[in-house]
Amino acid sequence: MTDERTDRPGDVDATLSGLLSTARGHASEGETDELLDALEAVATVARAELPETGRRERVLFGCSRVEYHAEADHEVAAEYLRVMERLFDSD
Repeated sequence: MTDERTDRPGDVDATLSGLLSTARGHASEGETDELLDALEAVATVARAELPETGRRERVLFGCSRVEYHAEADHEVAAEYLRVMERLFDSD
């Protein structure tokens, strides 16, 4: 069994963490267009840089849920993003 965290470079974690934080800030401020732009960047990096593992699938699923809530419920979108950030916290 491999550790999904060690299967990718640290700069990918840092990039995704930063993008998720930025997206969460936009969600918290009710900035839907900016949120969706940041979310697209998260999904693009996840597809291009993360190995095809459960973690990647969780990020992409989270992106779909955030997109669903982006306009109607910014608080729920921000909470999804906060949880997604935890996937990339350095221990």
